Amino acid sequence: MKKVFKHSVKLVFHFVALLCLCFFFPDFFQSFREQNVSSGEFSLSAESLWKDKDPYSYPKAVSPGTVVKVVLKSGLKVEYDSEYKATFDNDIKTVPDKKLISDLPSYNTNNTYMRSKVGKSRTNGKILGIMAVLVTGVDPGSGNLELEGSKTFNYGEERINLRLSGTISPEDLDKYRNISSEQVANLRVEFQGTLNPKELNSPNIQMKRITNPDGTVSERAELSEREKQEILLKTIKRVLGESTE
Repeated sequence: MKKVFKHSVKLVFHFVALLCLCFFFPDFFQSFREQNVSSGEFSLSAESLWKDKDPYSYPKAVSPGTVVKVVLKSGLKVEYDSEYKATFDNDIKTVPDKKLISDLPSYNTNNTYMRSKVGKSRTNGKILGIMAVLVTGVDPGSGNLELEGSKTFNYGEERINLRLSGTISPEDLDKYRNISSEQVANLRVEFQGTLNPKELNSPNIQMKRITNPDGTVSERAELSEREKQEILLKTIKRVLGESTE
């Protein structure tokens, strides 16, 4: 009789414990799903409780425009040759304006400045560090994120553009929105070298403060008397053929 009583107490205890679990953890029991009902078979399957109810989890909702940092800790090896050729032409036509400088002699000039640049470079190294990119899209089916970003480096007259793109799962992001490059699917890194065009020097001519007849002061784009004389001297040299320019 005592054994039957003890067994009944155990059953009641288990039943009460099951009711408590159902009350405090309803989502856990909702993860059990019925399968193969149409075939007459009945089976249960459960997903990971830790995955569904991770106490250290945080919102993974990432919208387009969010900055994500890709950690290139594996060291992407870079080895490439680049060869470029560029030609820059500048046409300058001059017709003196006697209203600006009354003593300026009449003449017309047409100067063409041509600059050709040919270069070769060979680069061999590794890319390490962190590159910030933007989320450009979200796949509506899988929820995967499309990434794309670029960086520009200038070395003298050469410009190097680095572009990175790929697809990631938002579940792989840490709480700082960092992700390893090893977890980026369809990872694509592009290098492009270009030549920076060199512009002609701009004369350092400043705005002049002019005192008006009424005593007010205004700024105008006018030449000083010294600047006019320098232009006049340079023009006379060109007309006489004494200038090497």
